[in-house]
Amino acid sequence: MTTGLPSPVVTPKRARAEPRVDGASTAARTRRAGMGQCSPMHPEVRPPRYEKFVVVTFDQQGLAADRWDAEYRTGRYVGEPPVAFVDRIGETVSAFSDRRDGLYIGCGNGRNYVPLVERYGLDLIGLDISLAAIEDLGRRLPDRADRLIHGDLSALPPRRKFATVIAIQVFQHGSEDEAHRHMRAAMDVVESGGLFCFRVNASTTQLEHSHDVIEKNEAGGYTVVYHSGPKARLRVHFFGQSEIESLTARLEPVIPLTRQRTHREAPRRGYWDQWEGIWRRS
Repeated sequence: MTTGLPSPVVTPKRARAEPRVDGASTAARTRRAGMGQCSPMHPEVRPPRYEKFVVVTFDQQGLAADRWDAEYRTGRYVGEPPVAFVDRIGETVSAFSDRRDGLYIGCGNGRNYVPLVERYGLDLIGLDISLAAIEDLGRRLPDRADRLIHGDLSALPPRRKFATVIAIQVFQHGSEDEAHRHMRAAMDVVESGGLFCFRVNASTTQLEHSHDVIEKNEAGGYTVVYHSGPKARLRVHFFGQSEIESLTARLEPVIPLTRQRTHREAPRRGYWDQWEGIWRRS
């Protein structure tokens, strides 16, 4: 697929490329460049130290949207069953909340969104940066088209809060700083007493496609930039356990953080690990 992106420009050796606040700064092929420090986290949570690398910049958000548009237009997830975590979310919401309204960040074309709505009766606003996904889901559930939004969290009304916020395999996109900011922003839209449910890449995953590691932290997390496959030129973060525990320290665990392993089907090799957990905001 032609993205219309400019040719990459390599930054000088030992330079540090910091992501812009709007999340548009990106990374690609790298070489090791030295040590750095994470951007500040919440004052009471000490950010992990990590190694920083020289990067090549692209428009990551636009590139990610292009990549996912291409995936959905070629049938990604069509006919695939939802992840098992969907049932844990539905059962937990039913047991811990008398509310059914919520937000699904990264709803895609409905693989997990549809059963949460139809099987568990959740009234979810669906949010995704892929226009192809939102259009596909709108055709699939035309009566819910007005509940689907093309965009990121900035597309929501200011100060809007939700009884349940769900994010499945979405917070890994971007650098460590970007992934952490997206996760905190999502926790901020959970109302008091509400539930935060998420599933995200684990650092124990066996990576499949050609890539370079562009940053690592002391919590075991790291970020890669892919050179091949559906995420080529995209930054993707893989979380360590203590990294997530630090980010969710101010929330009350409802379903403890667990790691789920999925083995790839032959002829593909290796496995994909995901962290899953559900917390309540006090």
